[in-house]
Amino acid sequence: MSQIKEIIEIHPPSGMYWPNSRNEQIRSKIYRCPVCNGEGGRYIDGRSFSYDPKQGEHYEPCVLCKGTGEIQCNVNIEWVAIGEIKEQFKTKNNEEKNSI
Repeated sequence: MSQIKEIIEIHPPSGMYWPNSRNEQIRSKIYRCPVCNGEGGRYIDGRSFSYDPKQGEHYEPCVLCKGTGEIQCNVNIEWVAIGEIKEQFKTKNNEEKNSI
């Protein structure tokens, strides 16, 4: 059976002048909620398994989409420096900051 896949390719930022915010946000396309099949919830009546006579018949929103019928994935990527500062770039100020 055929299927569409969304793939994220991660590449480090290029150039010396990367913005101060080293965060990226990627959003997927909007999908129909798989829990409620895009209906936004379900109607609870006397035939439902979770029917409570005290509440009567009512509409219960979906736990995943909160009643919208649609969901979307948000991915946050943060680039951080790791490891030790190389000798040629060490200064007195950097050493003081690292020792704190």
